[in-house]
Amino acid sequence: MKVTVFGATGVVGSALLPLLVTDHELVAVSRSARAEEGLGWVEGDATSADDVARAVEGAEVVYYLVHSLGRGDFERQDRVAAENVATACEYARVKQIVYLGGLGDDDATASAHLRSRRETGERLSG
Repeated sequence: MKVTVFGATGVVGSALLPLLVTDHELVAVSRSARAEEGLGWVEGDATSADDVARAVEGAEVVYYLVHSLGRGDFERQDRVAAENVATACEYARVKQIVYLGGLGDDDATASAHLRSRRETGERLSG
């Protein structure tokens, strides 16, 4: 099965790749691609619709481990990235998106970060 992992160089992504590489055709996506045996790397940014479309082409499952917390406009960046991935996955007929978000309820006093994580999940789910 072809699997695409966005956020492949992050803490979770870098731990996940070795678990998937032996059983799947794996495409790792990050802003800084690497060369690793058994992995196809796509250098790209989830805020670029073209990069996302290239990364999900032919994928059956997409892991979405991206967040933009380090950027000043992280809420907008998260929104754009999630919309790009959701649209590209629908077009590519991806069967499943696996998203790792943040813990928290729908409380109006939630931090901007947790609200953005929740909104990202909503955008990815359809």
